[in-house]
Amino acid sequence: MNLRKSFFLFVLSFSIALPSVFAEPVVVYKLSKNLDKAKASIKKKNKEVLKGSFAQGEIIFPKLPRITSIKTRKVSGGADSRTAISLLPIAENKRRIKFTEVTPGSHVKLSYYVEPSKTAATEPATLYLSIWAGRHKLDRLVIVEEAGWHEKKYELGMVGFLLSPITLSFELTVDQPVRAYLNFDAEVIR
Repeated sequence: MNLRKSFFLFVLSFSIALPSVFAEPVVVYKLSKNLDKAKASIKKKNKEVLKGSFAQGEIIFPKLPRITSIKTRKVSGGADSRTAISLLPIAENKRRIKFTEVTPGSHVKLSYYVEPSKTAATEPATLYLSIWAGRHKLDRLVIVEEAGWHEKKYELGMVGFLLSPITLSFELTVDQPVRAYLNFDAEVIR
């Protein structure tokens, strides 16, 4: 009798777990749709921190020109057109954007594209993008001007099983002045 009961419980547990193994990935959070909830700042070389505020569909920095704003827009990168968060790197400054209250998932899919410089430069722009999940640094990407969109996937491990929201942060730096916009978006997938 115990063997029959054990077998029944095994079959029952397998039938419950099976659909989740073969389930299609589901996007539970998309950064470009939540820019209004993001916190942005610029840390200047002299350690001064400027905080941005969301107004009129973009994050603006009151003491800086409008070109420094962070916004979502439709971007064509080669044959592919996507809605992305767009920002201009500022030399010798750190641009940070932080998304709190992000629905947890099993991984993050980052898409990025650097638009070609608007000015004639002798060499293409090199940007550095650091990505964090909470306090854990996932990566520091070295991004150069290249044709088309690029994607990178980061596993979040056990984070997907958490019930509380997580924080995703991005930090952009550049060594030399450039006029090449970084366009990026990320999806948290369960």
